[in-house]
Amino acid sequence: TPPSSEGGGCPVKNGKAPSAAPEGCPVKGGKEGTVYNVYSQPISTTNQMPSNPNQLPAPQQTETLSTGRVTSSIPKGNTSDQTWTYPSPQMFYNALVRKGKLGDTKEEDVESVVALHNNMNERTWRQV
Repeated sequence: TPPSSEGGGCPVKNGKAPSAAPEGCPVKGGKEGTVYNVYSQPISTTNQMPSNPNQLPAPQQTETLSTGRVTSSIPKGNTSDQTWTYPSPQMFYNALVRKGKLGDTKEEDVESVVALHNNMNERTWRQV
């Protein structure tokens, strides 16, 4: 018997009847309250980003990248006093590694790429 969809419960529908002693929900955040991304990192529900962003060098990384972050002028939705914070070059590099998009990216170019990314966002926002 499939589990009932009424009243919440575990979002995984495995076609099995609930056991007398459930083992818990196999989906992180399914019932416990903490929300996780696809990389099993806890994320903030306000922006869907990791609660504790990875600022550590990647395993194959040879150059030190800045961990400094820049505050955007772009307001967060539904707020009048909060703005976004851009990722640091280290966070940007780690995201490329994590997503398998590093390709032929040179570590020494990442700071320029991040600066261009931030500038494009700011200029685009001014057009909105």
